Amino acid sequence: MSDLKKSEFTLQKIFEILPIGLWFADKNGNLLKGNRAGVDIWGAEPQVGMGEYKVFKARRIPSMEEVKDGDWALNHTINEGMTVKDELLETDSFDGKKKIILNYTAPIKNENNEILGAIVVNQDVTGYIQSEEKLRKSETLLKETQKISKIGGWEWNVERDVMYWTDEVYAIHGLIYDERENSSKKLIAQSIECYREQDRDSSKYSSACI
Repeated sequence: MSDLKKSEFTLQKIFEILPIGLWFADKNGNLLKGNRAGVDIWGAEPQVGMGEYKVFKARRIPSMEEVKDGDWALNHTINEGMTVKDELLETDSFDGKKKIILNYTAPIKNENNEILGAIVVNQDVTGYIQSEEKLRKSETLLKETQKISKIGGWEWNVERDVMYWTDEVYAIHGLIYDERENSSKKLIAQSIECYREQDRDSSKYSSACI
């Protein structure tokens, strides 16, 4: 096998095993090929021209505005030479599944700065976004529960000498939350002052409390 063939073989293997979706388009915006991850993300490998991008369905997050025909990132990359980074989309895949992806497009240019084609990179972040949303809901529920029951919580890492208060602890003590003071020496001193003087020895109280 010649060196050129070896290089082509290696590039093809890299293309196939990449864990993110990768698509190639020619200078006219015709989608030529997608790798395995890209096909999995979209549920198909539509080899369509620029005038047929409407077969794709997606909405931009957080506005949830539908991506209109002619306004896809690849349209702007081919027509304007624009690089589009980290576009967050909710997609309707061809297999009927909804997914959340990060979309990236960039032009491929020659030495004369002429556009030869473009690449499209898709990363499926559905699980990550859903986990973030669950965490946000849990934090909101915890804050509301603490507010209603007038119970707060704090944590003090004695070794690192840093402390964290929940919002309700600030409210209980009539203090205004200041992100800059959370974990500060001032906050630790205020916390210790909440104890009776004879109980202020760090060996006598826990490093976490509600």
